Amino acid sequence: MAAAAKTGSAASTGLAFAIGFIPYLLLSLPAGAWADRLSRSKMMIWADIGRVALMSTLPVAFFISGETPVLLLFAVQAGLSAFAALFDAAYGAYLPLIVDKDKLGSANSAMQSGTSLSQILGPVLGGAFVSWFGGSEVLMLTAATYLISIVSIMKVRRSERQQTRTAQKRRLLTEIGEGFAYVWNHKLIRTTGIFSMLANLVIPATYVALLYKLQRELHVASDVTGYVLASWSAGMVAGGLVYGRIKALLSLKQLLVAVLVLWMIPPAVLAATSHTGLIAAAYGLSGFAVSVWNIALITLRQTSVAPDIMGRAMTSIRLVAWCSLPVGNIVGGAVTQAQGTTAVFAIDVAVRIAMLLLSAFMFKQMNQPAANEDEPAQPLKPAS
Repeated sequence: MAAAAKTGSAASTGLAFAIGFIPYLLLSLPAGAWADRLSRSKMMIWADIGRVALMSTLPVAFFISGETPVLLLFAVQAGLSAFAALFDAAYGAYLPLIVDKDKLGSANSAMQSGTSLSQILGPVLGGAFVSWFGGSEVLMLTAATYLISIVSIMKVRRSERQQTRTAQKRRLLTEIGEGFAYVWNHKLIRTTGIFSMLANLVIPATYVALLYKLQRELHVASDVTGYVLASWSAGMVAGGLVYGRIKALLSLKQLLVAVLVLWMIPPAVLAATSHTGLIAAAYGLSGFAVSVWNIALITLRQTSVAPDIMGRAMTSIRLVAWCSLPVGNIVGGAVTQAQGTTAVFAIDVAVRIAMLLLSAFMFKQMNQPAANEDEPAQPLKPAS
């Protein structure tokens, strides 16, 4: 948003987002290895300190030169992305160390609700603050949130349990390879990764098709389109808030099946109706299903992965799962252009059906006894 306010260029804004995404991808895997080597809480604190330091360069530059250079904004965006990779890798491996296994679902649902709520309020507050204070000043307000994060981490009373890694130093690439090998050889975790890849293929495709339908087919006003798209985040918040109650009524298998069945409804409604209210309700229901699904799957991984390889395993899964996101955007746009939005929504339903059928294999693996968490990661083997 600061780049848009500074340059007034959509191309420059898009470039800023791209610059911000590349360092995250490049550092994700090394960050996972570092999270298994180092204190995860300290790694998060240093990542936040780095983000505060980066943002502090903006008012300093403005004080010296009277303006904030665009190149500095891009550099700060890239640096923030790099520190975010470090923080996320440490956080994903830190939570299971300080939260009991039976409380992980509640912890993840609380985090999901907070993240989704920020996605609703962030653009609204960001736009207002940019108009009131200016783009660079808004980033300084964001720096205050990282300071709050630092204090919150330091206030955690439960000590970080000692990790079981050996003291022997090894090459970084070797440790990263162990993360991929662990995910590949762990049948249950590998299956959840396939689920995430499939979901991340159709979610952006459906978003592209829905945006096209609202703007080009139904000619909905831009502000109304924004409200419809925001229903997704509202559904995500609702899913996080009620996850605990749903989990108390259903077993994990029943919950996953229910979500997959529920997930088929939104794309069918999106294809069948032109009523804006129904479209918003369906899209919100899809966000609700994604939220509950994500919490269940993340919790399943955190309770199944060995603690000493948690950082590398979680970042490996994240990187593999996110590879399908740009593919989904491309496929969604191409199919929409060639066949229309209904074809994209039909593909979405078909993928959900495939996931429901695939869930039988995951449930079979969930019934098998867990592997010994003290065993080291095994070398990568070809699929049998």
